[in-house]
Amino acid sequence: MAKYIDVNQDDLRVQFTFSEDLTNYTGVMWMYRKDDGISGASSGTATVSAGTATSLVYFDVPTGSTIVGSGGTWVFYPIITRSDGRARSAKPEELVVFVRGVPGVPS
Repeated sequence: MAKYIDVNQDDLRVQFTFSEDLTNYTGVMWMYRKDDGISGASSGTATVSAGTATSLVYFDVPTGSTIVGSGGTWVFYPIITRSDGRARSAKPEELVVFVRGVPGVPS
């Protein structure tokens, strides 16, 4: 299910919970694409709950970035790389950015 925010909203964190221990991860790459064809990647952060089988991976979207600066539907997903070279991805999540005052119409 898509999540919704207003254009230029501050303090946006996109996060995923992995039901496995990511203690041996070596990197996180955030992939994103927009419905108008814009796409890209950015490095991210993973916080690992030591000794548990659950890990939280998140990406803090910078204020004023292209991602929150224009309306539309964005899709995010992380790619986690482990120390043994294997990679894992999560199910993509949608984020719909609306222009304030124009209900239901991304711009």
